[in-house]
Amino acid sequence: DGGASDGSALLLNPYRSPTEADAQYYNFCHSSTRFFVEETFGRWKNRFRFLLKQSDYDHKTLTRMVYASMILHNACTIHKDDAVDFDVGADEEWQTFFKEFESHRCPSCKARGAAHCPHDTMNRNPGPWPAVRGEAHEQ
Repeated sequence: DGGASDGSALLLNPYRSPTEADAQYYNFCHSSTRFFVEETFGRWKNRFRFLLKQSDYDHKTLTRMVYASMILHNACTIHKDDAVDFDVGADEEWQTFFKEFESHRCPSCKARGAAHCPHDTMNRNPGPWPAVRGEAHEQ
């Protein structure tokens, strides 16, 4: 996936065939975030099927429906509603991705079965990444 760009510096794109460690790490973070976001949208659309197709509702009504479905989806997620049968990583690419980078999850995220670990570097040897992250943050 090449990401998306609007021709400005607002949208961040992955590096093409990176060879340096910092660019590879950036691509890993970019990809893992993208998978997490796609997983969330997939669950949301699976729970509220009207999101899958074009609608004849007027803009105001449809906006309210999307907003209400987002609130309900978040409430169901928080309360661990499992009424929707959606296998985490059902797509083969996702399965491969999560198996390959499973070791990057911290112990607490592994214990709760989280598909994405936001604090992986706190629980393992971070190597050169803090300096790389600092440089990227400054830019």
